[in-house]
Amino acid sequence: MSKRYILAFALLCVAAVLSGCRRTDSDLPASTDWMSAEDKISGVLIVPSTEWSRDAELLFAFAVLNGTGKDVRVDGRLEWPGNVDLLARLPDGRLIRALQTAVKMSRPTMSDVVTLGPEKLHGRRFKLDPRDKDVNPALLAAPRGRYVFWVAYDTPGEPSVDCEELSLTSNKITVLVD
Repeated sequence: MSKRYILAFALLCVAAVLSGCRRTDSDLPASTDWMSAEDKISGVLIVPSTEWSRDAELLFAFAVLNGTGKDVRVDGRLEWPGNVDLLARLPDGRLIRALQTAVKMSRPTMSDVVTLGPEKLHGRRFKLDPRDKDVNPALLAAPRGRYVFWVAYDTPGEPSVDCEELSLTSNKITVLVD
């Protein structure tokens, strides 16, 4: 494993510890697909717990990771709903969006653009509040069991500000829902 991926992994571990991340069930692995994303830009999903009670908030963090060897300019607006979409596979196999609301993002302006150096992350923390009227009712009504969550990140590029167009799918995280 290259030094840069060890450094990126170490940074994520520190972020996970600071956010209170804990493993609660050894048979609920967190995906590390993003670690093999050498020479590309990838999305990283982190959840502080692999268990969720639907009467509580679900916290998650999403980051864009520059796995290339050069600086890249990306849209720094991480908005949910917007260019960040939390998706779920329910225990019965259905695929749903966690929120019912969809927002089309405008093209990024110069003030929206973030330059990510090699092995750098740009991320944001979000929360899914079951009391929010935009939460997909199917997410709250589905049976207890193992849910798989991931993020789709789509943002238009903008040549006038040298911003990359990106369409990423993060790693998948399995969460035990009661």
